[in-house]
Amino acid sequence: MWFDFPVPIIWEKQIIEIESCQNSLFLLQVSSEKLQVSIYYEALCSDSVQFITKQLQPAYKLIGSNLEVDLVPYGKASQTQENGKWFFRCQHGPPECHGNILQACGLATDKSQAQKVDFVYCVMNQWDPSSDDAIEKCSGKLGLTSDAIFQCANSGEGEILLAKNGVQTHAVTPKITFIPTIVFNGVYSSANQNGAFSNFLKTACDQFHDKPKGCNA
Repeated sequence: MWFDFPVPIIWEKQIIEIESCQNSLFLLQVSSEKLQVSIYYEALCSDSVQFITKQLQPAYKLIGSNLEVDLVPYGKASQTQENGKWFFRCQHGPPECHGNILQACGLATDKSQAQKVDFVYCVMNQWDPSSDDAIEKCSGKLGLTSDAIFQCANSGEGEILLAKNGVQTHAVTPKITFIPTIVFNGVYSSANQNGAFSNFLKTACDQFHDKPKGCNA
């Protein structure tokens, strides 16, 4: 908000400084618009690894403050419940189910979005993203010990979290046929999916009315 004050007779130099200051204030204004991004992925999918490490993480460094990121590890899995216990079948076998549960447990912690993105990036950048070793190397990104995540994963809590991810994944319309699937503001678009997979930063920036500064990087 600008206020009009009577301008006394001052030196020309002072007027230039006032105008310069006003221009600087205008340039400091930043976009407060938020873009919701849901990312449906799985621990042992090479395309998921590629997207998270080469597209999401670099873009997040530039426009992360304008993103609301929902990371959903589950992928092309299925689930059944028998006598109160969940059973899962994952595209890349039981190790992937284990890896998805480990990440679901980490993401369920009360940590910042930036910490969660860094955690997932770290895990997916390991030689085996489904392994306990990956969690031991990356749990520090959440400010946690690996034991806290293992305790969740080895209890019924981890299965419940993965089942919730399954419900969310299966609710996407149209039905997910490719992993990772990227959804902006809750609405799937094949054009946005293809664009985000190959150039997430550009495609995300195209969704804004008031583009964040990082879009010009």
